[in-house]
Amino acid sequence: MEEADEAMVPHPVGGMPIAAYPPLPPFADHDLQLQQTTTRTAVIQGGETRRQVEALAHHAAAAQQRTAEQLGQRQQQQDRLAAKTSEYLQAQHERQSALLEQQQEMRRQMEEHRQYLEEQYRLLKAAEEAVGLQGKRLESLAEGVQPHLQARWGAFA
Repeated sequence: MEEADEAMVPHPVGGMPIAAYPPLPPFADHDLQLQQTTTRTAVIQGGETRRQVEALAHHAAAAQQRTAEQLGQRQQQQDRLAAKTSEYLQAQHERQSALLEQQQEMRRQMEEHRQYLEEQYRLLKAAEEAVGLQGKRLESLAEGVQPHLQARWGAFA
């Protein structure tokens, strides 16, 4: 009789241990059905037939085929998930790049606007000074002309 290893549990009737492998964890995004296979290990006595050996071999081959199919499905799911993740990250990168370009363009426009406003401010200051000088000239002209006006028009006032 074989000695039980960690993956084997005793048969409830007290017979040979049954190999029990835990099922794979569920994969939520896709429909994948996993089947748990229980394999019984038996010692074939000299009187057993070749048919029993072939049946066990067929059962083992079928279990191996199911396992290979399940692993293939799992690999396909992983490949699809990797492709979707790559697409998502690429789209995020493109959006981020576009936002950075917009931000740089806005900064450039704001700098142009700031320079424009500074130039307008300088022009207004220059105009204010010119108007102020004109105002002073008019005042001094009025002060200079006033005695002549009073002398000339004073008699009529």
